[in-house]
Amino acid sequence: MESNTRFEIGSTVIYSTHGKCLIKDIETKTINGQNLQFYKLEIQKHTIGKPKKADTAIFLPVAQAEKQGLRAPMTEQIAQEILQILENEEYYFPLNEPWPTVLQKMETAICTEGAIGLAKSYSFLFVLNKKQVTSRAEVTKFDETIKKILVRELADALAKTVRETEELVEKSIRKKSLMDH
Repeated sequence: MESNTRFEIGSTVIYSTHGKCLIKDIETKTINGQNLQFYKLEIQKHTIGKPKKADTAIFLPVAQAEKQGLRAPMTEQIAQEILQILENEEYYFPLNEPWPTVLQKMETAICTEGAIGLAKSYSFLFVLNKKQVTSRAEVTKFDETIKKILVRELADALAKTVRETEELVEKSIRKKSLMDH
């Protein structure tokens, strides 16, 4: 069952853990005898200096787009909710579960809850990194990705610079490092 196209060509969207993207096109492809529509997404990178070579386009089935985490950028109201999530004492995910299990839960939250799931995941990762003796590379990489997407999207929603937003996020989440559940 195909859904109606929600986003138009030229729309700025957020796609799961890829971050800010531009819908370059909506293409129809025939797969197993069925015509399916796909969003052609281009990841929007914040570059300083010369841009690197262009990334490969992401083709996302229109019918599954929202389920896979495609959404509109956060609003200022959602940005304020996110700052509250970062400030509160909740961890959102269990600290005692194996990394692959909790990673899957965070990815699901990001897809289903959008920016709120992103904030919950970053909040959890902050606590996880504070409680670990050593940080594993896969945890660190996911943490860096989530923080970058969250900060950039918050900066856009709050009309602040990335640096100002990083400081705001650090100030908001600092309370979690003082807590011990």
